[in-house]
Order: sequence, then structure tokens, then C-alpha cells
Amino acid sequence: MSKRVFLEVSGESDYSATTFDDHYNAQEEYEEMVKENVTEKVLFYTDGGYTDEIHLTIHEFGEIDDGFIQLAQYVWSDYDSTKGYDIFEVKVVDK
Repeated sequence: MSKRVFLEVSGESDYSATTFDDHYNAQEEYEEMVKENVTEKVLFYTDGGYTDEIHLTIHEFGEIDDGFIQLAQYVWSDYDSTKGYDIFEVKVVDK
């Protein structure tokens, strides 16, 4: 059984996930969190005097079928929700 890991991204603004996707790398942030031995982290992105508080959470699962992932993305994802909240699949690294 192979493990799958997802980085959950949410935040204080309606665009926290979009800001994260535009200015950060999910894989790099996940790897940094593993090095720091944390499963939750808060980033502060500042632009023009406004600061967005972006929350990251690591979720690890056993085997999940690719078809289920595609279904979940289709059913539960739309722009209005994913601009502020999203989940990024990352490659597993050893702790």
C-alpha cells in the first residue's frame, strides 16, 4: 500500500490558496515542514501593506485510488472555493 500526502491550504482571506499557489511551492513547503517535524504551519504573505495569514496542514493517507481523487476534484472544486481553500498533493519524503 502506498501512502499519499496532501498539503491543505487555507487562510484569513478569500484568496489565501491562490496567493499560496502564486508565491510558494507546495512541495518545498511540505519538505520544510517535515524537516521541522511539524504538521501545521502559518505563513504570512505581505503585499502592499496587506498581510495574508496562510495556514498549511499536512494530511497523510493510505492508498487512495486516482479515480477517487479525480472525482473529488470534479465534485468539490470550483473557483469560488479553491481561491481561499485548496489541497495540493505532494511527493512523500522520509521523516
